[in-house]
Amino acid sequence: MRRLLTLFHPGSSLDVFRELMGAVAIVAGITHFCLILVFHFSGVRSLALVNVASVLLYVLTGLLLRNGHVRL
Repeated sequence: MRRLLTLFHPGSSLDVFRELMGAVAIVAGITHFCLILVFHFSGVRSLALVNVASVLLYVLTGLLLRNGHVRL
């Protein structure tokens, strides 16, 4: 599997993991932010609050990835 990864990305598997998790955190954070708006305007306060927590976790994930606090 590592050999296959190096064909597409010359960096280490940790670099690939960081880039993938960074992209996932951005897409998921944007999605959950949109869900906050949907649930807020639908009047479902509890689900809006759950998505606020989700967005905060994705922001934390992005910050940890950016500062290099990731180990495999």
